[in-house]
Amino acid sequence: MRKNVKQAHVEITIGERILDALIEHHMSQIELAEQLQVSPSTISQWCNDKRHPKPRHQKQLCKVLGLDIYELQGYEAPQNDFTMTPAELRLITCFRQMNETQRHFLLLLLETFLQS
Repeated sequence: MRKNVKQAHVEITIGERILDALIEHHMSQIELAEQLQVSPSTISQWCNDKRHPKPRHQKQLCKVLGLDIYELQGYEAPQNDFTMTPAELRLITCFRQMNETQRHFLLLLLETFLQS
């Protein structure tokens, strides 16, 4: 186990994490298989914990499903000033997709919200 990385307290399998992420993203196993360019039976085997995804597929899974690699593997991410949660990463991704006007109004809204 890596330094500063702890096993998560709740034992959830990789398959269960994949299934939860699919539900959260309103995505089917077939859609995930298409995006990862693997067979639907491979996704089914991962979800049923009959097989585990190879490291290259784990990286792709994390990208498609918005997971952190530590989260997928059942570990707590090491905490430091540079570690962001998946929610923080999603916010940054959304912010980067906005135009300047949208960013300006969002910042005004957030500042107003935080002052109340």
